[in-house]
Amino acid sequence: MALNTIEKYLKESEPQNYNFELEFDEGTEHEKYQKMGSIERFFVFKATGLKPKYKYKFTNEYIKAAKKNYPTVVTQQSDCDGCRQEGNSRLIREIYTTLFDWQQEKGSFRQLNKNIFKCEFGGDTMNSALHVMNEIVQDIMNKSGNEILKKGNSSSSIGYILNLFNDSKTSETLMRELCGTQYLEEYLDYYHTIGNFTLVPEGFNRGRGGNDYWDYALNTLKNKGFGEFEASNFTSYINWFYLWDYLNEDGSIKPLKISGKYSAAEFVKKAVSLIKRRGVFMITMLRLSYLPEFDIIREAVFYNSQTIYSGYDDVIEKLKEKLNDNRKAQQLLEKCRDEINNIKI
Repeated sequence: MALNTIEKYLKESEPQNYNFELEFDEGTEHEKYQKMGSIERFFVFKATGLKPKYKYKFTNEYIKAAKKNYPTVVTQQSDCDGCRQEGNSRLIREIYTTLFDWQQEKGSFRQLNKNIFKCEFGGDTMNSALHVMNEIVQDIMNKSGNEILKKGNSSSSIGYILNLFNDSKTSETLMRELCGTQYLEEYLDYYHTIGNFTLVPEGFNRGRGGNDYWDYALNTLKNKGFGEFEASNFTSYINWFYLWDYLNEDGSIKPLKISGKYSAAEFVKKAVSLIKRRGVFMITMLRLSYLPEFDIIREAVFYNSQTIYSGYDDVIEKLKEKLNDNRKAQQLLEKCRDEINNIKI
């Protein structure tokens, strides 16, 4: 059932782990969708957003069936990028507005109220699942003994993968291999949680390609900028959107996929830890947002800093200093630090 408001969201036992794929009004298929395995739910989620225009018979049949069997997912489910006005995206948009001062006017792209950047921003999931899934399936296809999955095709795509998933000759082999890929199911559960959401310059989330890996995306913004987003704003971008975990102490981008640092299977393990840690921090900031001095503190800590913080510990100490007289805030920040430090990268 859709939570709709931050107040309800924060009453969840572990809001940082809440999967926004479930943020739609309860229909007859909601419980079935919620109990579905992570990999199958990913396929349903993708299929409900596609049109049956593929050259693969089983893909087109599956897309039609998914739309018929999960109509609430199609019409009401939140856009996990938080951009669209339709569906139940209001909670994600409210989070963006509260944490990042995104303007409350209608539209997919908006400026921040603070005069930090010239460009308008839209919501995005930082680390995507589609490119990861394509790469993992490609690796599986290239493995010895998995010729059955190639079926005359040398590359993978969502259309091809859905065909494999629904063809009785290949579905068992595909699912066995995917379920055997360590951390993949956990990644599919976490990539639509709060710790993987941010705002990006208008147009940046369309056709990102390699930028679907967040280290690639940050590398692009740091070295080239994008549209009206200037590379000189990179320090402000990192601090304003809580992205310290993705940088080394010298300010360079931590290589997750850049230069082939990790395979897709290894990447998901790293990404899950980064998403969890940032999610804990974002929930803490949402709890602090109810303080009357929140806007002043946010601007002082995240906007006026001329250097990138070294990490969560550094930021939390700065926040504790600013909230020295607030015992409850001190306790929240201490708890936040402990929880983040217990999640190892």
